Amino acid sequence: MRRQYPGQAEPEFTNVKSVIAFATDQIRPSLILLLIAAGVLFCIAAANVASVLLARSVARARDTAVRVALGAGLWQLGTQYFLEGLLVSLAGTAAGSLLSYILVRVVLSLAADEIPRAESIAFNWQVLGFALCLAVGCALFCSLAPLWQACRIAPNEVLSEGVRASAGARSRKLLRIFVIAEVALAVALLSVGGVIVEHLRHLYQVSSGFDPNGLLITHLYAPEQKYKSDADKQTYQTRLLRAIRSLPGVENAGFTSLLPLEGWGNNTVIRREDQPPPKDWLQTESIEMRFVSPSYFETMHIPLMAGRLLTDADKEGPVMPLIINETLAKLNWPHENPVGSYVRIFAWNDKRFQVVGVVGDTRNTGLYRPPRPEFDLSYRMVSPSDMTWAVRSSLPISVLTAEIRRAVRSVDPDQPIFDTRPMREIITNSLARQRLQSLMTGFFAASALL
Repeated sequence: MRRQYPGQAEPEFTNVKSVIAFATDQIRPSLILLLIAAGVLFCIAAANVASVLLARSVARARDTAVRVALGAGLWQLGTQYFLEGLLVSLAGTAAGSLLSYILVRVVLSLAADEIPRAESIAFNWQVLGFALCLAVGCALFCSLAPLWQACRIAPNEVLSEGVRASAGARSRKLLRIFVIAEVALAVALLSVGGVIVEHLRHLYQVSSGFDPNGLLITHLYAPEQKYKSDADKQTYQTRLLRAIRSLPGVENAGFTSLLPLEGWGNNTVIRREDQPPPKDWLQTESIEMRFVSPSYFETMHIPLMAGRLLTDADKEGPVMPLIINETLAKLNWPHENPVGSYVRIFAWNDKRFQVVGVVGDTRNTGLYRPPRPEFDLSYRMVSPSDMTWAVRSSLPISVLTAEIRRAVRSVDPDQPIFDTRPMREIITNSLARQRLQSLMTGFFAASALL
């Protein structure tokens, strides 16, 4: 870029990452945690096998002592113990591989939508090769304990009746270490699993900032080939709003450019008009910006904390009304009432905006993240083509969906509605990744305890 645009300002790339890292950024901590849990379970299983082989070597202490007395070296003894351990490890690998092949398919069928690049996840030759390497490593580890026991047997004790008792006494300390390690790892894994389950339970109790009961969500798209200008879109959306709100059994309806819990929306920079503009807008914290219909807040049951809500009388003019949430109010007006204040927005620096109301916070980026500062503008300012509609009604979902579809067709026969779901389902799905992590960690913890 320096070569192509010499003499211009230096471009700033403040957050450069690969596409793979971007796609897996959110799930990476969960995967690392599950890998650690699987590793802990593997260590417990390896210690279990080592304990069994050590106890078996104690039972065969006299035979081992005879072999040592006849000149058996460490290499010969080690090979025997390694092959015995390898048989056990390979049997575990075969059973584990079969179980993994089944469980991977089960997990993907349950949560493929929540796992990035799920189509590339499979039990393949790389996984099998890794499992075989672990089997060999486990066999080596398990052969160390009986080999250590054999090394401590003196040939002059071969014919002694106390060989087995002496060997058993020597191995008890090592067996105790194995048992203590297994229990400690199992308790640690159980504790982590308990914390994750408790965290998930707490997330279900977190307030989303609105009332999801009786709320149906659907999406509509106004194609730009048909509705070319903002005025055309506004007219179309206004007609739709009237048609849906007039349906029998519908309490209220509204729409937004992005629904809460569905992630990041448009971001821009906002500043108070009575404060000097920042030297660098790009270094100023960006604020969530959403476009809504005036009835959106009432439909969602988002509480009004101060001032007023948007109305149908609010139109584009020299001063545009603005709604902010509590987090933004505390950020820019920590000890003042923001209602009535004038602000400037980076995207429309030539226009003035006035804060007319403050609404309660909603969890826009997920129940597991704190509310972000946000402001809302009327859809009469900008009318995005893709709008998410919220309809509050006590009607059954199937009946309400059919009525909405009929109302939409009365305005535009070619317009489909899509992705229609109850808000409760959206909230539940927003925690699918945490629920999967809790389930799998609990599975590992229960296996470790067993």
